[in-house]
Order: sequence, then C-alpha cells, then structure tokens
Amino acid sequence: MQDQAVNELPWTGERLVPTCRGQILYEHLHRYAVAVTLARGKRVLDIACGEGYGSNLLAAAGAEVIGIDIAPDVIAHAKRAYPRQNLIFREGSCLNIPVDDKSIDLVVSFETIEHLDDHEQFLREIKRVLSDSGALIISSPDKREYTDRIGNKNRFHKLELNHEDFYSLLKKHFKNCRIAKQRLVVGSWIAPDKTSAGDVSGTFGGDIGSVDFQGGVPQGIYSIALCSDASLPKLKFGIFEDSRESKNTWALLERSNSAPTLQVFAGLWRRIC
Repeated sequence: MQDQAVNELPWTGERLVPTCRGQILYEHLHRYAVAVTLARGKRVLDIACGEGYGSNLLAAAGAEVIGIDIAPDVIAHAKRAYPRQNLIFREGSCLNIPVDDKSIDLVVSFETIEHLDDHEQFLREIKRVLSDSGALIISSPDKREYTDRIGNKNRFHKLELNHEDFYSLLKKHFKNCRIAKQRLVVGSWIAPDKTSAGDVSGTFGGDIGSVDFQGGVPQGIYSIALCSDASLPKLKFGIFEDSRESKNTWALLERSNSAPTLQVFAGLWRRIC
C-alpha cells in the first residue's frame, strides 16, 4: 500500500497520477486490470511506468516486476511510494531498455509508443528483452478517433498511429497479434458466468425506435493489442466499474427529468473532473 507520507507528483498531462479522477483514471485502470490477469507468476516489465501505481498493481500478481521510466524524479518517487520486495524501479530509456536479453515474460506498454518517433527501435528493444515465449500487451490512442475526430491535441505525443497502422506495425514484429479497442460508456452490461466457443463480444446500441449490435467497440478511442511469437495467452474482456460512481451517474441522469438539464450536467461534470 502506498505510503501516505509520500508527496504526490503533480499532474502535468504527460503521466497519470493517483489524484486524477474521471475518464482518464478509468481508461488506465482498466488496461492495467487486463494486464494483471496476464502477469501471474511472470517476470514483468512495465515500460514508461511513470508514477509507479501500475507497476505496483502488477507486482501483486507477478513474480518480479521492473518499472522503467526516463525521468529520474519520477523513479525516485516510485521507489518511495511503492516498496515491495518483488518490485524494482529503474531509470532508463524505452529505446535502450536497461534489462537483459530474453529476461522478461510480459512487457506492459500503455500509452508509450505515441510519445516516441522511432517506433521500430522501441519494438526491437521489446523483442530483445522478451523471452521466446514472452508476450507484449500494448496500447495507444487511435489517431483517427483521439485526434482527428474528437480533437485532442496532446503536446507530449510525437507520432500517433491510426488503429490499422498500429496493428500493421505490431504484425511486422510479432508472429501473433490480437487487437481490440477501448472507450468509456454509460449503459448496461450483460455477461455470461462462463463463455463458450460460440460467444461473440461486441456492443449493443440504439434507442426506443431500433437496436443493433456491432462486434468489438465501435469508435474505440484507444487501441490495445496482445502480441507474441508464441501462442497468445487467453485474454479476459469486460467492463471496469466503480459501482459507486455508476450509481451517482445514473442518479444524476435520472434527475434530469425533474431538474434543469444544464444544472444536472454541471453537477455530473464536477464529479468526473
């Protein structure tokens, strides 16, 4: 557990910090929750680990976790904030990873590749440190959705990729690659107790006039992929929920029938920002 005496790092827009709330927090936590299901008993590298909260989550499942970031102050903070026997933080570059060849079972790289302009070298370094049976789980914003359609302008991003280009790049470096999309939703969730081979994952939508179904996540803002030269491990898909926030959000939306709409959504905005 994080030492409460450790001062939090400020939010600069480059790295998530635990004081963040709302959309960005759930996006990052959901990705790490997926990675944790893959990390059990493995030697894990969290590349561009930032403040260290994600490496700490991975260390609850992994045999050994190494978190690497290029910023000395960030690594110093992580060492103070997340002391675990199986968790190591090191200063280092994504393009010259300070880890031995073939020493890692799982590389976790969330929202990193778009901060670099040499994607090929980054992936070559990941391949160098991965064991023959190792896997990479990696995410990046889809430029078409994140920047072109929505209009986000992140000054820390050097080279963003469209979903298809991201997938093509990964397939150049790995024999096997499975890709998905991610975005936040407000809605309802139905899932079986156990999945079967015939189950299809996707998104229902519509209104009182018509409903439909599309496979995957339409207009997903983030691309997330699992890659390996060996057989891919099974992934767990699903919703990441804060049940308290779900109840509060629906309560605010329900009140829109009896309160001015702008007032209700101003209250919702204050809760998520």
